[in-house]
Amino acid sequence: MQLLHRQSTVPPSKLPPGQAPGAGKKLMRLINRSTFAILSISLMAVGPYRGNAQNVGESSYLGNSKYIEISPGTGLGRLRDFATSPLFYEGTTSRMSGALSRLGPSRDISTGVSVLRGTLTSDYNEHEAQSKVTTISIHHARLYQIFRNSAEKWNFKAGTEANLTGNLRVNPALMNSAVGIEAFPIIFGTFKVTRDITRATGRRGKEPKKKSLSFKVNASLLSASFRNGYSYLGIGQVIDKSGLEGLLDDYRFKAFGVNALSTSLDYTLWLKNKNGWRFSYGWDAYKTRKDYADFEMASHTLRVALLFNTKNN
Repeated sequence: MQLLHRQSTVPPSKLPPGQAPGAGKKLMRLINRSTFAILSISLMAVGPYRGNAQNVGESSYLGNSKYIEISPGTGLGRLRDFATSPLFYEGTTSRMSGALSRLGPSRDISTGVSVLRGTLTSDYNEHEAQSKVTTISIHHARLYQIFRNSAEKWNFKAGTEANLTGNLRVNPALMNSAVGIEAFPIIFGTFKVTRDITRATGRRGKEPKKKSLSFKVNASLLSASFRNGYSYLGIGQVIDKSGLEGLLDDYRFKAFGVNALSTSLDYTLWLKNKNGWRFSYGWDAYKTRKDYADFEMASHTLRVALLFNTKNN
């Protein structure tokens, strides 16, 4: 049996502009700096302000409400896997997520899942290849208030998020290496700032609608990677092992195996019935660490979320 395994023969010096391996190092430096900044802010802020935050009364409007969030979205995705090729794959993506959340001025707690799908394309040297990507992420996040000004216009929160992200990628052009699977369990340090932008007075004498603008940053603190070795094709498939034993034969678990960073800019409009609309722009990126078969992926998404109030107390 003859095995066909395609490896790119394109030297880094011949890559198109913007596709040199140095781009990955810049992303790594950005993630490392952001991780340090988020961890420093969280540690400094929680100490002096945590006790004071507990004495601040809850907002009479939002309270500690429970919500069901449903959020569709669309955007752009980009990935590169040095296990098979140094070329970038780019294209449009669609996203759907759902979450159960408890939102209030003193804390945010959220548990949810998201699915991102897309067909990413690489077109180089008159050769086009497509990679169909499905990314599933499960998260649980807890943020606690660390500071709020007396006018209650600004609210600062910090906390952590546990996240498990898995990818399934299918690229028929890679023949025996067509299927790629990886998983990244990550603990994020999280910092969020919210600004109340509600009008002082409503139009035509009506009560003004509650509005807020928030920005959140997640930076990886603890992480691991579970992915293939240099080739997608493990020895288990060569000797005809079946099931998961054959599929995941050459997979490796690596502690501290990935750097990740994500940001989200949210505009939220609250309705009189305590339901809400949230319009968001999100950016996510992660890169494996010190691996000769590095994997990099980033996505930009525009999202709309419906927030259904189930309990207000």
